Amino acid sequence: MLKVYSREVVKAVQPLIVVMSKINSVIPPNFKTEFNDLKKAVEFISDEYDNFKQELHENKQEVQELKNELKNQKTENSNLKNEIISLQNYSRRDNIVIQGINVTPNEAVSAIFNEMSAAIGSTLKFENLSTAHRIPSRANGAIKPIVVKFIKAEDKIQWLSKFKTASLQEPQYPGISTKRINKNLPEGRVQVHQQLAPGFAALLARTKRLARDKGYRFIWVREDKILVKRDESSMNIIVIRSDQDVNKL
Repeated sequence: MLKVYSREVVKAVQPLIVVMSKINSVIPPNFKTEFNDLKKAVEFISDEYDNFKQELHENKQEVQELKNELKNQKTENSNLKNEIISLQNYSRRDNIVIQGINVTPNEAVSAIFNEMSAAIGSTLKFENLSTAHRIPSRANGAIKPIVVKFIKAEDKIQWLSKFKTASLQEPQYPGISTKRINKNLPEGRVQVHQQLAPGFAALLARTKRLARDKGYRFIWVREDKILVKRDESSMNIIVIRSDQDVNKL
């Protein structure tokens, strides 16, 4: 019986032996070596890919760290810019700017201020000032404004209040007529405002443009801060300190 099974097994595997022989006949003698080389190449590529993934991960971390550092640097620069503007505004806290009075031959700024004070009903004179002089205009051909520095902060507040009252009395608000100050001056409107640091003035101008486009009616300055309110009934007053605050309007 065992011999019968053996013959049957041999007979069954005979075709497989033939196939294997044919395969061996077509496989190059160096196939094993080439296969091992291919295997090593694949392993090398796999290792390189793993290294690339690790380096990519590390690079992403470095990029994120640089982004965070840049963000912090921008914040520090913005804070420093705001501090500089605050210092500049502080140095101008007792200053006002008078705009709209044409330069006349042999003019005396002291006389102009005294005439303005009389026109608005203020008793303050040039003697109450630390200094007063014209400064160059930023716009070509524009009238050079006059900068006035008061000795006392309360005098500045009182004088501005008088000017505002006088301005409200005129039909062509804002400002007052040059003829009200001196009949010999060319016809025009005179306006007065707090002198601001250049950076702060630019921020105020941008705030006014954007706020009005978005329907805010009230924009004013108090203690080096720009304040914005939508209308008379609104209880929410927005404080503007930077361009980022303006963008949030």
